[in-house]
Amino acid sequence: MHPALGLNVRFFQFSLIYPPLYVFPILILFPDKLPLPFAGMLPLHLLSGFCQLYGFYFVSKSLALAERGESASFSNYVGSFILIWFFPIGVWFFQPKVNQLYAEQEKRRVAC
Repeated sequence: MHPALGLNVRFFQFSLIYPPLYVFPILILFPDKLPLPFAGMLPLHLLSGFCQLYGFYFVSKSLALAERGESASFSNYVGSFILIWFFPIGVWFFQPKVNQLYAEQEKRRVAC
């Protein structure tokens, strides 16, 4: 893949780490009720949701870039984005694409 086509991996790593680091302490500290300073936690909660959506975006766009080998617009990967969002069902459709890309990569590697 061309370096200019790459995505922001640092923010993707942050978006994978932040939601569990945010959610698990909240569940442990406040198991029965919403905390009183909820208004102060709202930005943190919204950031957690945004990080999850960014993870879906990153994976779906990466798959589109790998399939096409060139820049992809949102219309090229919106289907993958939705499939990832609806995880249990979407994996049945998304995983064969990933397997096919992996098999093609293995064929190229063995041929060299």
